[in-house]
Amino acid sequence: MGSRQFDDFLYQRYLTRAKQLLAEFNRKMSVLGTRESPFCKEGCAHCCNHIFFVSSAEIDIIAAQLLQDEMLLARFIERAAQRERQLMNHAELLNACEDPGEAGSLAAQNFMRLKIPCALLDNDRCQIYEIRPMTCASFVSIVPPRICASDPKGSMSAAMNQLLAETRQALRKLSKSIGGAHSDRLDISRQVLKRLAEIGRIPASP
Repeated sequence: MGSRQFDDFLYQRYLTRAKQLLAEFNRKMSVLGTRESPFCKEGCAHCCNHIFFVSSAEIDIIAAQLLQDEMLLARFIERAAQRERQLMNHAELLNACEDPGEAGSLAAQNFMRLKIPCALLDNDRCQIYEIRPMTCASFVSIVPPRICASDPKGSMSAAMNQLLAETRQALRKLSKSIGGAHSDRLDISRQVLKRLAEIGRIPASP
């Protein structure tokens, strides 16, 4: 998906619908998550040091949101660039995080301990909270913040899993409706940064 689609009327309709789906998912997941965990509260952002996968549709939704706010966009680009410099020192660990098995889970926990925050985080507040990626909204801690900071443990109820599956399927169908290739990629900040470069809002990485 290149820059042409971002200026295309039909593509804008796709983005609007995708954003609605994601916002509705986040509203419902927040309610379900509150029932699951007494620990996840506003201002607690330990899980925002985690490394998560994000879908192609969510990347576009976030990029489009950032493009509507020049100040927010500038802050994201600055933080994302700083984060990229830190990530370059941990290439081997990042590769291990791609492993979907148990080794990947352990690698993700080790990554979290590096305390490299998501570039969309500012003063422990998500700057796109209403349309944060599904994987973020689905992470519900079942341990107190002091434990989650170093040893995160999450849980999802059957209702949360069903909501996640249904919304993923809806976004996948929406992506296909405009000829998009639906995929999940690591990680959120990095993929949004790449998307902004692809549509010409920032210089491409060498």
